Amino acid sequence: MLVKFIAVIGIGLIALSPSDLKRFRTGTFMITDENGIHFTLVRKKRTQTERTIFGKCELDVHWSNDSTYYLFSPRTIIGKDVWRDFGTDSIKNVIREVRGDSCLVTSSSKQRELEVDFWMVKVK
Repeated sequence: MLVKFIAVIGIGLIALSPSDLKRFRTGTFMITDENGIHFTLVRKKRTQTERTIFGKCELDVHWSNDSTYYLFSPRTIIGKDVWRDFGTDSIKNVIREVRGDSCLVTSSSKQRELEVDFWMVKVK
């Protein structure tokens, strides 16, 4: 039983190795939410640009470790201000699992009592 437990822990650690996680720090990503709305994210070292059917916005990004990053200071570039209700709140994002070019992310906000899981696919 102990051997199986250690094997499961080892597999989990391999799935979340620093080299796997660092691939998701920058690049172009696709997300489809539960309503079928597609998001394109372009993440650079310090900013993330999000494009949806509603418009385009930019947020600042801060990585606290290899698997956790915060999005804050949203700025609407084109279209509807979908971040208006978030005010000064920051969104905590934790990469929970990696499968090839996809990762499972839990996104949460303390002020809005929000927690959402989604798969993000790296396309570039």
